[in-house]
Amino acid sequence: MKKVSNIKERIKEFAETTGVSKEIFFKNIGVTPANFRGKKLETGVNADLIGKIVSLYPSIDLHWLITGEVKNAVSEVNDVDIDYKKEVCFEDLIDKRIKIQTGSTAKKVANIETKLEGLIALIDIDGELDKIIKKRTTKR
Repeated sequence: MKKVSNIKERIKEFAETTGVSKEIFFKNIGVTPANFRGKKLETGVNADLIGKIVSLYPSIDLHWLITGEVKNAVSEVNDVDIDYKKEVCFEDLIDKRIKIQTGSTAKKVANIETKLEGLIALIDIDGELDKIIKKRTTKR
């Protein structure tokens, strides 16, 4: 990783290497992307945030994250990071699938309710027609 002077810039740089979108990365570490833009990019971070990043992504070079200096020339992604990425991506896909199914189920229910209301109206009309026909046929 190259030398980046600001810790938030280094976090953003690392986020790009995780294999998940920045939105998901920032959500996982408990912050919003807005904290990493504009004037807020110039502010520091607290130890809790660094701890969260290191616990979720143990292969990150902590020395580089804090100082911006590369201590180890090679920083490899370990199996824990890969498994975590797969889990996060899988959970994200499940959430999206649930939203799609919930949305289409709601549309189906609304469609059925509309059709049912139409059927009820037809039954009422049919009943009224039967009454009219009975009245006319009994008068003759």
